[in-house]
Amino acid sequence: GKDAKQTRSYSISSSALERSSLSISVKRIANGAGSSFVHSLKAGDMVTAFAPSGSFTDVEIDNANKVFVAGGIGITPLLSMIKT
Repeated sequence: GKDAKQTRSYSISSSALERSSLSISVKRIANGAGSSFVHSLKAGDMVTAFAPSGSFTDVEIDNANKVFVAGGIGITPLLSMIKT
């Protein structure tokens, strides 16, 4: 039903160096419960969130030049790495 608990996964798109705020990227999906909810939020609204999960990381971010190639929703983790 409408009040059923739902889990959604989104990507962090802010720099790992910026600790005072967190940006996520959420693509709006027509009639999508999660994306419609996120896009309806206003400054000051409270939500429950869980720590990041997954393993798409770059552990040597400072040690080499990088070329990032992505398309579609796969670009959001790269945005965070590029900003960092």
